[in-house]
Amino acid sequence: MTRMNQNVNLKNYFFKIMLLFNGLAFLSGILYQCLDTDSFLWNIYGFIMLPVFGLNAYMAYVDFKYNWLSYIYLAAEPVIMILLITINLVVSSDPMNQTSPNIVTKIMIHSLFIMGMLIAGSNIFVKQRDKEDCCFNIEGCSDKHKMKKNVILLILTMIQITGLWISYKILKPHKGISLISVAHLSLFYAYIYLSTGFLIRKILKSVKYKILNIFVLLSTIVIVFSCFIPFITIPLLIHNGDKNYSVSFGEYYKLNPIFKNSGFRQSRFYLPEYFYGTKSKGYKVMENILFYEGKEEDAGLKLYFDVYSPETGGENLPGKNSVLIRIHGGGWAFGDKGILNSAQMNKYFANQGYIVFDIQYGFSKFNPLYNPFIMKDVRYGDYTIDDMVRHIGKFTTYLAEHRKEYDANINSVFISGGSAGGNLSLAAGLGIASEKYTNILDSRIKIKGLIPFYPANEIPVVLGIGNRNEFINPGLLADKKSPPCLIFQGTHDGIVDYTISERFRDSYLGEENEKCAIIYMPFGEHGCDAYFSGYYNQVFLYYMERFMYQYR
Repeated sequence: MTRMNQNVNLKNYFFKIMLLFNGLAFLSGILYQCLDTDSFLWNIYGFIMLPVFGLNAYMAYVDFKYNWLSYIYLAAEPVIMILLITINLVVSSDPMNQTSPNIVTKIMIHSLFIMGMLIAGSNIFVKQRDKEDCCFNIEGCSDKHKMKKNVILLILTMIQITGLWISYKILKPHKGISLISVAHLSLFYAYIYLSTGFLIRKILKSVKYKILNIFVLLSTIVIVFSCFIPFITIPLLIHNGDKNYSVSFGEYYKLNPIFKNSGFRQSRFYLPEYFYGTKSKGYKVMENILFYEGKEEDAGLKLYFDVYSPETGGENLPGKNSVLIRIHGGGWAFGDKGILNSAQMNKYFANQGYIVFDIQYGFSKFNPLYNPFIMKDVRYGDYTIDDMVRHIGKFTTYLAEHRKEYDANINSVFISGGSAGGNLSLAAGLGIASEKYTNILDSRIKIKGLIPFYPANEIPVVLGIGNRNEFINPGLLADKKSPPCLIFQGTHDGIVDYTISERFRDSYLGEENEKCAIIYMPFGEHGCDAYFSGYYNQVFLYYMERFMYQYR
């Protein structure tokens, strides 16, 4: 009896602590939304959120009242985590949307804290019921209820098995496209499968499925631990990022007091931002502007761009109307500007005073995945890498001739792209800087920096869409005067192996040019920047904005 009383007292203390922490998390969340400040101290709130999300799920599991709210919480947390990912991605990728963080994400996050307070409060202030609701207790239930419960258990167990697959994908590098978008969302996955595991075990409390109970317990531990590993490596990412950046570009990014300005990120990573989404700030955007209508070998081809610019002019902002050209990826045969090219990146740098051009180029029919019955975009043609660089060159000519219309400083141009776009950004950028291809790339624009994300160099020749070696492997164009280059590279990229980026960097070093740095993303796969507010992208953004200011 004494031990039972001790257990009850311990539970009461636990519920009181959870009531306090949920209240603190709720109030901190309100402050985070109301105070538009950029401070590392917001990570204190983030480190309150993490245990509260996890302990709330545990509290719902051990809730001796077996009330509906506990089950609702355990079912709601995974759904909310999935919705947070989805809404943040949609809001971030929409060129016109300026509502990040979205009001719906705020409500959902705070609803978890409110439910946590209600569960804790009901256990502190309301007497325990003598009977449990029949629908949660298999004994005494009708056969119909038993069947429903078994179906629910089967579905939840299948969901939990997918968590083991995700854990395996996070920990072990694999070749191919199946690894896209796993590690950078792993914190969401951790809470999805933690709550699912607790929900299964709560239902199993009165069911004699010992093997299933043990499986769920062990699988939940493995999944949650695996999903936290990429997050735990953030200090390593930052340490190595600082080291690699400093070796190539010096200590300017630390010493210049301008970076204390509110226009720059003050911390490499904000944990609340991961869940709420990155705050949108003022910018203007014009979409679908035609810059090239093809003739002869390009007959029928029409290429467009979107332009993002500061809301009130960039002269007094860090970018000072320097240009950022962004080139989308997609295996040289897919993808597009706008929603498919991380529009939030364009919004972000437009707010900093850059004129951002998000451009199109022709697609290759030579890609083995090309299907003429499905892929009917006018951009498809018998195009090689040479042609795509030539198409980018058409834009550089358009930019040089129309610079005044966009108030663009073409003496300060950066080129960036991901995967195939990373390869093309290097080919076009170094092609312009080398002044060897003035017949297709306009020499009136001056390249100040290159920012490729997991650049797919060398791969075009494997797909049969290559041509000129210097464009397939842009490292061949590097020389001592080549513009500085900052590379985003995942260590677990199953498509663009990190050694490809290293060989490109070595081409700089071989020309006695040290201005090329790789920021490695531990456990990062191909496309691990897709979630703009993810830890990989947040950290890289910190270096990228300083890199661009340093060399603009």
